[in-house]
Amino acid sequence: MALWWEWSKYTLPSGKKIDDLKKAIADDTTNGLPSLGYTDIKVAGDEVHGQTKGDIIAVVYLPISGQDFWQVVSCAGSGPKEKVTTFLNALGILKELDL
Repeated sequence: MALWWEWSKYTLPSGKKIDDLKKAIADDTTNGLPSLGYTDIKVAGDEVHGQTKGDIIAVVYLPISGQDFWQVVSCAGSGPKEKVTTFLNALGILKELDL
């Protein structure tokens, strides 16, 4: 088993709330966790996580100030580095779509 994580600064689009983003990650069937084959998706506090084929991925948003957050994505399992990259690409698409 391996663990992989990445972090970056994330600025929410104007007028959006962090709950909007977490809901999109958990529910969006085009760009969220369901589109990547994750199941048992849960939103718990500042975190969203899901599982697929023995791997678990989670994203947490830690407030900096205003619309700025630290976005931390971690994955544990057999091939986490590729899964983190795929998930980060999906998060980028959600941001471009304004959630």
